[in-house]
Amino acid sequence: MILVLLVILALCAGVAAILALHGDSGYVLVNYGHWLVETNLAVLVIGVAVWFLLVYLALKLLGLFVRLPGSVREAIDRRRDERARGSFEAGLLKLFEGNWKHAEVELVRRIADHHAPHLNYLAAARAAQRQGATDRRDHYLRLAALNKPEHEFATLLSAGDLQRKRGEYAAARATALRLREREPGHPFAIELLAESYAALGEWQPL
Repeated sequence: MILVLLVILALCAGVAAILALHGDSGYVLVNYGHWLVETNLAVLVIGVAVWFLLVYLALKLLGLFVRLPGSVREAIDRRRDERARGSFEAGLLKLFEGNWKHAEVELVRRIADHHAPHLNYLAAARAAQRQGATDRRDHYLRLAALNKPEHEFATLLSAGDLQRKRGEYAAARATALRLREREPGHPFAIELLAESYAALGEWQPL
C-alpha cells in the first residue's frame, strides 16, 4: 500500500513539475569530473523523484531478504508448536475416551516439539499402564523426571498412584517415602504410605 502511494506521489510530482514549468522548462547543467549532464528542470525533478523511489524499494527489498530467514524459522517453529499441541490434546482426549493405544501414540508422536514434554510423558505413562506395559510406563516416568527435575514431586505423585493401582505396594511404599521427604504433611503421600504398609502387612510402621 505504501509503495503504491509513493508511486502515485512521484507521478503527481512529475506531472505538477511539467505543468508548472510548461512555459519555461528551465535549464540544468551538471558537471562532475569528466561527466557533463544537460537537461531541463522538469526532467531533473522527475529523475530525482524516481531515484528516491528506487532507493526506497532497494532498502525495502534488502530488509525483506535480511528478515526472511528469521521469518521462515518463526513460521516453522509456530507450525511445530501447533502440531505438537494438537497431538497432545488428541492424546489426552483418547486417554479420557479409554483408547489407551492411540492415546500413547499421540502423546509421544511430537513430544520433542511440545513446550511441556513432561506432561506428555506423565500422560503416556498412564496410557502404557492401562495396556499392561509397565516397562514403558516406568520409562516414561523416568523421562518425565529427567525432563523437568523441578517438577519431581508431580512425577512421584503420578508414579505412586500408578504403582498403587497395579498393586505394586513395595514400589509404592518407596515412592511414598520419597514424597514425604519432600512434603511430610501431604495427604496423598500419607495415604499412599499407609495403604502400602497395610498391603505389605507392616503393622508397626503403619
